[in-house]
Amino acid sequence: MPTDWTALSTRYAEALREYVTAPGESILELAYELGRSAAASGIGVLEMVTIHEQAQGGLLASLVPAIPLEEVLSRASLFFRESLAPFEITHRGYRESHAALQRLNAELELRAAKLAAASESVRRLTRERSAFLAEASRQLASSLNYDVTAKSVAQVAVPRIADVAILDILEQRNAARRAVVARVDPGLSPLCEELEKYPPKMEAATGASKVLKSGVSELVTNVDPSYLASIAQDPAHLACLQKLQVRSLMVVPLSAGGRVKGALTLMSRSPERRYGVDELDLAEDLAQRACLALENARLLLEANEAVQLRDEFLAIASHELYTPITTLQLSVQNLRRLLDRPEVTPPERLRKILMAIEKQGKRLAGMVDNLLDVSRMHHGKLVLQVGEVDLLEVVLAVVGNLSEELSRAGCVLSIDAKEKVFGRWDRMRLEQVVTNLLTNAIKFGAGKPIEISLQVPGGTARLTMTDHGVGIPAERIPFVFDRFERAVSLWKYGGLGLGLYIVRQVLEAHGGRVTVASEPGVSTTFVVELPCEQAPAARSEGNY
Repeated sequence: MPTDWTALSTRYAEALREYVTAPGESILELAYELGRSAAASGIGVLEMVTIHEQAQGGLLASLVPAIPLEEVLSRASLFFRESLAPFEITHRGYRESHAALQRLNAELELRAAKLAAASESVRRLTRERSAFLAEASRQLASSLNYDVTAKSVAQVAVPRIADVAILDILEQRNAARRAVVARVDPGLSPLCEELEKYPPKMEAATGASKVLKSGVSELVTNVDPSYLASIAQDPAHLACLQKLQVRSLMVVPLSAGGRVKGALTLMSRSPERRYGVDELDLAEDLAQRACLALENARLLLEANEAVQLRDEFLAIASHELYTPITTLQLSVQNLRRLLDRPEVTPPERLRKILMAIEKQGKRLAGMVDNLLDVSRMHHGKLVLQVGEVDLLEVVLAVVGNLSEELSRAGCVLSIDAKEKVFGRWDRMRLEQVVTNLLTNAIKFGAGKPIEISLQVPGGTARLTMTDHGVGIPAERIPFVFDRFERAVSLWKYGGLGLGLYIVRQVLEAHGGRVTVASEPGVSTTFVVELPCEQAPAARSEGNY
C-alpha cells in the first residue's frame, strides 16, 4: 500500500469513487487497508479527514446525476468510517497501554514506598539490635565474678527478647546445673523458683538437654502441649510449665572452642511475640557474648582457685615433708651422740635408730614418687610395664608390707579370695593401687576391721576393700578421686591428697575403673575393676 501523502490521496480518491459507484465488501476492505497504511506511516486522523474531503469533493463534482446525492454521501461516509477503523483500534490500544502503564507505575510506587518503609524498619531493627547487644556486652563485662556473670546472662535477655530466661551450665562430669532463672513479671517468682529444681537431664531428647548434647539451637515458634510434655520431667514440672503459659520458645547453646559450655532458654508468654529465625539469630549472637563473658569469669575463678590450691598444697607438703625430716634430724642427732660413746651404746639401740631413719627415708621417697607420678599423669606420660600378674599375689605382698601398720592401727584384716586372678597388668602400679587403698583404710578405719575380697565375674577382676572408719560425706564422694582432695580434716589425718587420684589414674590407664560407696560412721567400700583378657590399646611397654 502507498504510504506517502500524494500516493495515498490518489489511491483513496480512486477507491472512494469505485465504492460509491459500485459498493462491495472488497472495496470496504481496501478502505480499511488504506487507513491502516496511513496510520502505520504516521498520517493522523486529521490528515485522513483532509484526504477524504478532497476525494469526496472531486467525486461530487464528477458523479452522474443517476445516483442520488444522499446515497453518495452515505456511501462516502461509510467508506470514510471504515478507513478510520485502524485509527480507532490503535487509539484504543494507546489508551489501554497508557492505563496499564499508569497502573504499573502506581504499583511500582507502592512497592517502592513499601521497600522504603521496610528498609527503614530494617535499619531501625539493626540499630536496636546493635544497641541491645552493646548494652548486653557492657553488662556481661561489668563483673568477673562467675556467679554474678551467670546471673547477668539471663537477666540481659529479660524483657528485651524474653519473658523468662533460663541459664543451664554443663559441668565437668557431663551433668547440667541450673544456674539462674530470670523473669519479667515478679508474680512469676514462685513458678521460676520451681523451675530451678529441674536442671536438664542429659538423657532427654528435647529442650535444653538436646542442645547441650548437640550444640545446635532449637526453635519452637508455637509451643503446644505435646512439646511441654516432652520436656517435663514429672507431673509437677509439667504443671509448672503449663502455668507459665509459654507461647514460643528457643534454646541456644553457649559454645567456646568447639565445646558446649551451657544452654540459654528463652520463653515468650505473649501471643504477639512469636520467635522466628531473626529472633533466633539475635539469641545466638547474645549467647556467643555470654559464653565469652562466662569463660573469662571461669578462667579467672580457676586461676584464683589454682593459686589457692597451690598455696594450700605448699602448706600441706611443707607440713608432710617436715614431719619425716624432723624425725630424721632427731634420729641422726641421737645416733651421733650414741656414736660418741660407743662403749655404752648397745647395738640393738643403734639398729632401731637406723631402722627409723630408713623408714622416714622411705616415707620421703614415697612422697616424692607420688608428686612425680602426679606430674606424669597430668601430662599423659604415665608408662606401664605390662606382664602376666597374679592380683591375689599382689594383694598378699602389700598386706605383708603393711603388716606393721595394720598391727599398730589395731585393724584386723580378712581376705576372701577363692582363686588366683591373672591378667596382663603392670605389677608395680597395681601394688601402688592396693597400697594406697589399704593405707587409706588403715588411716581412716584405725581400730576397726578391714575386709578384702577378690572375684572374677565375667572376665573382670574385681577387688573390693571395706573399712569401718569415719566414712565419706555424700557431698564429697564425687570429688574423692581428684588431685589434692580430702574428705576429712587435713590437720587430723594429714596426707598430700594424692593417693586416690593416683589409684584412679593407674586403673584407667589399665582400662579399668574404681568406685566408692560410703555411709559416714559405718563403712566405706572401694571397688576396683580390671579387665583380665587383654591389655588396653593405650598400654605400652617402657621404663618409669
